[in-house]
Amino acid sequence: GGRMTFELSEPLDCSEPFVFDVAVIVGVDIVLQKQQLDIICHDRILELSLASRVSASTLADSSVSITVSGLRDVAQNVMLRNISVSSLLNPCSSIAWVGQEQTFLVNSASEVEVVEVKVYNPEALSSFRADNEQLDDIVLQYRYAGDASWQPGLLENGSGVAYASDESGKSYAKLRWDVASIPDGHYEIRVLSHCTTSGTETARHATSTIIAGGLDRIPPTMFSNSLDDTLLAQPGSTISVEFSEPIDCRQPFQFEVAVSVGVHAMRQQQLDIVCKGRTLGLSLGNQITPLVLASSDVNVTIVGVRDLAQNIMRNTLSMFRIQDPCSAIEWAGSLQKEQTFLINAAQTSPDMEVKVHNPEAPGSFREGNGQLQGLSLEYRHVGDVSWQQSLTANASDVAFVNDGSGESYAML
Repeated sequence: GGRMTFELSEPLDCSEPFVFDVAVIVGVDIVLQKQQLDIICHDRILELSLASRVSASTLADSSVSITVSGLRDVAQNVMLRNISVSSLLNPCSSIAWVGQEQTFLVNSASEVEVVEVKVYNPEALSSFRADNEQLDDIVLQYRYAGDASWQPGLLENGSGVAYASDESGKSYAKLRWDVASIPDGHYEIRVLSHCTTSGTETARHATSTIIAGGLDRIPPTMFSNSLDDTLLAQPGSTISVEFSEPIDCRQPFQFEVAVSVGVHAMRQQQLDIVCKGRTLGLSLGNQITPLVLASSDVNVTIVGVRDLAQNIMRNTLSMFRIQDPCSAIEWAGSLQKEQTFLINAAQTSPDMEVKVHNPEAPGSFREGNGQLQGLSLEYRHVGDVSWQQSLTANASDVAFVNDGSGESYAML
């Protein structure tokens, strides 16, 4: 096919116009410069094609010399030596992928642990071997993403390459790569055609482009959650679950969340759900008040969580008994309005009066919570970390009173 592929040890500077030079000599009278060649530069790969300038028959009967100089990596380090290749052999059959989907995936839903690939010879559409009787074999190679070396891919049950034709008469080769013994991970694959030169033992090959894909056959599992060992959550807080790997957070969500509070069920659309990375968060604060949570059991069911490879987690059912909330506290009186206080020399008493109220129970501070034991006031010097317990005047207890409008408050 008149194509030469170079793979370097690190990513190249592929910005255009190319900073490197390429010169090609075919026979004694065909000289091609960089601007006359089809050049593809991507990551660590440099590919040169002579097909648009020199016929396959000319290449087969001519000596060819290729020189590449001035290659740079992305840090602008220049390759010290030129790349020189001479005397190209008669090309082996070209290899191209069938179809447009340039990836592969095996997950827990796959019926068999096999990656099936199809390739064809663009130089011989009607019969894979039509352009080269010396074609010996077609092989698949793989490597872990980021590795430099390639490994041979074993075909299913030791089967060989299957040659067939589609409805249009195009010939293709089918290979079924057995991945049952290959660990999960991200991989790259390529397919090679192998040929031998007539009368010699010299081998050569043509190579397809590289396809990236993955093997992921393990569903996600729950790694941790935001609840303590007693499975109790504070009202208004977010119930979050962290999984063993990133999950599919595309909207509309593929998973389902159901919540029941006592005998009342809540639909997923009524919930505040945050999904990002490995974490799924659920907040009930906008739908359920702390007082309701205090007297109700809350059941949360999460079904159908998927990882990025579409492996589905087994159904997860969790029951949460929300703790009784202690009575809410807000400032009342002058502190509610001013949000500050001051004691100076003009004040006749060294004491400061503080008023607070329970916004959830305006009529009676203890309403809805018979477990309220008392109130305390703490203080600290600005800039300190720790708080100090204050003493009420004459060690008196907290006074619970009602103002003229009937609103209950506590005075310290």
